[in-house]
Amino acid sequence: MSGPHAQQARRTTVTGTATTEAAAESAAESATGSATAELDPAGPAATEPAATARPSLRDRYRGQRERARRNRAADVAWRTGVGIAGSAVLVAGIVMIPYPGPGWVVAFAGLAVLGTEFEPARRALAFLRRGYDRWDAWQRGRHPAVRLLLLAGTGAVVLGTVWLLGALEFGAGLIGLDLPWLASPLG
Repeated sequence: MSGPHAQQARRTTVTGTATTEAAAESAAESATGSATAELDPAGPAATEPAATARPSLRDRYRGQRERARRNRAADVAWRTGVGIAGSAVLVAGIVMIPYPGPGWVVAFAGLAVLGTEFEPARRALAFLRRGYDRWDAWQRGRHPAVRLLLLAGTGAVVLGTVWLLGALEFGAGLIGLDLPWLASPLG
């Protein structure tokens, strides 16, 4: 037997250890229904040994989290750290939403970080994902003129924000323009 089924059968692992060649041949025969199996020309040594299974990142995180839960101080510190980090990412994402770039992605990432420890954040993330998906489907189904108006509205929000923050006046000053109407009313 040759081909991907034979190779896959020879690489089959059982709880992190390689199976014997006989078990691999048996698995290969049962997979194809064939009673004869063709061996790899390089012999049994050519089969790849099973690597020690390393836990996934998610499993390592869960293990560390469980250890922290056993200690009250570590649990409070963990939740505080997650709360601060997740809130910072969430606020950064919200600030970036009207601007070109990954604002929504960053905001959702912040909620996902918070959602690892706080159930209300997990529910908010699910709710906002559904709402964002509905909005995206709605605007994609509109006439191109409507989509252009939505884009122009977003551009107006960005331009207004940049003007209020004084960035237009600052940019004009860098290139030597003195245009008083670019000055922010906020000072």
